[in-house]
Amino acid sequence: MESWLVMKKNILLISLLLAACSPTAAAVDEASVISVQYSPATRPWLADLEACAADGGSILLPETRAAGLFDPEADLALRLGEPGDLATTAYQVGSEAIQVVANSQGPLENLTQEEVRAIFQGQVQDWSELGGASLPVQVWVYSPGEDIQQAFTAAIMQGMPVSSLSRLATSPEAMAAAVAADPAAIGFLSARMVEAVEGLQVVFTSAAFPILAFVDPEQERALRLVTCLQNRNP
Repeated sequence: MESWLVMKKNILLISLLLAACSPTAAAVDEASVISVQYSPATRPWLADLEACAADGGSILLPETRAAGLFDPEADLALRLGEPGDLATTAYQVGSEAIQVVANSQGPLENLTQEEVRAIFQGQVQDWSELGGASLPVQVWVYSPGEDIQQAFTAAIMQGMPVSSLSRLATSPEAMAAAVAADPAAIGFLSARMVEAVEGLQVVFTSAAFPILAFVDPEQERALRLVTCLQNRNP
């Protein structure tokens, strides 16, 4: 009796292995996998993308990369704002503003775009110069290769460079943590990121930037994800 049970288990195991290794199963699995690359600024959009994939029976392989380092072989890529050149087909799946943020205990609650520009250029070095408490301004930015930095420089800074004394945040999460920990700090995040972080106050909001999805028009499953994202963010 005991040997029969062992044999039965072995037969079941072999059957499962053969089914998993069959060409049909492998083809179905491979076809359902979609490689996705997304910039750190668009990370909050990944939840919508995963929901769309689940609804369509697809499996995502997500990877975060600076927008300038996307792999052209990826099935789908997400970035904030338009790049300098559009070499592949892009679809707008939504829009999002950039919000300039300060510590919730910071010296000022509202800034104009001109004041924001002066701060990030290094022309304002102490909050008292704008009517706030006497605190040295600490500016935080991203590397030039990040899409959110490119959008910020083009639209808010109007092409002017940021101060060489700015500190460099390696990710939106690092930016949020740094500003939330320092009453003198100022930085910027995508609006969806701000919603998920405590200890910050929004002092300026830009116009909305497009969230773009880059996808090969022949990739039907990836295109269905794009359509789903567009429907979820009309």
